[in-house]
Amino acid sequence: MPSVEFGEANTSVSMSCERVARSSARSPAVSDEERVMRWLRIGSECTRRVVRFSFWREVRDWTVLTQEAGGARVPRMIAAAVLLAGGSGLRAGSTINKVYMRIGGRQMLSYPLEVLDRSRLVGEIVLVVRSEDRKRAEAVVTSEIRQTPLSIVDGGVTRQESELRGLEALGGTPECVAIHDGARPFLPLGLLESVIETARRVGGAIPGYVPDQPLFREVEGQLEPMNGVQAVQTPQCFRAEPLVAAYREAKVRGFEGVDTAETIERFTDLVVAVVPGDPRAFKVTFEEDLARAEQVAATWDPSS
Repeated sequence: MPSVEFGEANTSVSMSCERVARSSARSPAVSDEERVMRWLRIGSECTRRVVRFSFWREVRDWTVLTQEAGGARVPRMIAAAVLLAGGSGLRAGSTINKVYMRIGGRQMLSYPLEVLDRSRLVGEIVLVVRSEDRKRAEAVVTSEIRQTPLSIVDGGVTRQESELRGLEALGGTPECVAIHDGARPFLPLGLLESVIETARRVGGAIPGYVPDQPLFREVEGQLEPMNGVQAVQTPQCFRAEPLVAAYREAKVRGFEGVDTAETIERFTDLVVAVVPGDPRAFKVTFEEDLARAEQVAATWDPSS
C-alpha cells in the first residue's frame, strides 16, 4: 500500500494508508486526504509536522500543519514561487520578449516552469507577465504545467513593482516564497529546493558562485579585479510574511532594489544565507548568451 510519512526534527513516523482507511472506514464519503487529516488531528502530539502524501498522486511534501487558535490544525503551503517574465528581448537581438525565444526547440520560459511544477516543495506559482504577452504566456503554461496551481498577473513598470504584484497575487499562505527570473531558463531542481529549505531554516537564502571569468570594478578610471566576489543568482527565497511586508514598505518609501535580497536587507532583519549556486543558472541577456544557452539545453536534465 502507498504510505503517508511525516516527521519533525528527529522524530519520524510512518503508517500505511490502509491503516488510515480502516480507522475511518465508517465514513466512506470522506476523501482519503481528509481521513489522514482527521487522524493527525486526533493522534499527533506535535504542533508542526511536514506531511508527505504519496497516494493517488505524485509524492511531494504537500503542506506544513500549523497550530491555529483554538487548537485546530490547518494545512499551510511550504513554498510558493513568483516567476518574473516581464522583460524584453532588445539586448538579445530579439523583437519579442526573450523568454519566448526558442532554445533547444523549446521556449525559454518553459524550462523554469517545468522545474517549478516538478518540485515537491512548491504548492503555487504566480507568473508575472507583460500584458501584451499574456496569450504567449498562457500557451506555455498549458504545455508545461501538470499539477501545480498557477495564476498569471500583469507586471508593473519596474521589476520592484512586478515582484510586489506577484506577491500580492498569491492565493495561499505559504511559509516562504521563491522569486525567480524567467530569463534564467536553466533552474536545477536541487538548487531550487536548496534555497527553499535554507530559507525555511534561517529566514532567507540566495544562490551565489564564483564565476570562471573574474568580475571587475572601476577605480579611478582603472579596472580592478574583484577577487573572491560571488555572482548572485535566482531563485531567491524568503519567509513570506516579512517578504511581503518589506515590498509594501518599499513601495511607500519609493525604494527600488536591484534584486529581492536588497529589499529584504533594507526593510527586514532576516538572516540571509548564501547557498552554492550553479553556473548553468545564468541569465540570458545578450546575443552571445543564446549560444551558451543552446549548449546547456543540449544536455539539460532538470533533476540534476
